[in-house]
Amino acid sequence: MEKKKKREEEKNEKKQKLELKHLEEKIADKENLLEDLQNKLCLEEIYSNPKESEKINKDIACLEKEIQELYDKWEESM
Repeated sequence: MEKKKKREEEKNEKKQKLELKHLEEKIADKENLLEDLQNKLCLEEIYSNPKESEKINKDIACLEKEIQELYDKWEESM
């Protein structure tokens, strides 16, 4: 009985570590996307075009929200 309980705990711990790793990878990907979008705002063809600039700013806001939600999940998993 003890061995079964211990194996179950190890299985759950392994699963949790895997979920954390997955969240960390997702956060890194989203942060890279965010950085790319922020760099695009510095391009003349973007900042001189109000519609394109507005679209990128909306995308940035959306990504920042997603990243925050991922960080919240990550903190809950710790």
